[in-house]
Formats: sequence, C-alpha cells, structure tokens
Amino acid sequence: MQVTVCGRPFDVSIRQQGMGLWVASGDYQDREIEAMARSREAALRRWREIAEGAAD
Repeated sequence: MQVTVCGRPFDVSIRQQGMGLWVASGDYQDREIEAMARSREAALRRWREIAEGAAD
C-alpha cells in the first residue's frame, strides 16, 4: 500500500497482529517507522502522522 507524505508516495505494509491490532510499517527517509492501532485505517493514518513529524 502507498501512503503519501509531503506529496511523495511511500510503500507501507499493513498486517493484522492478534485480535484487533493492526501494524503499519515502512521506510521513510532511511528510517523504519512502525505504527500500531485498532483499525487498519488508523494504523496507516498514524504511520503518516509519524512520518510527517519526522519531515519537520
């Protein structure tokens, strides 16, 4: 799956880990980011938020 950060697409993998926990992970500017949440969409949104914070 691709997530757009600052106008650039990044490949992010998403997987369900256990009951009700989703994990999004991928590289952003040579840094591995992993985000967890209770839904697929929330995990991807959290990954993007972390990446945007790293871009500042």
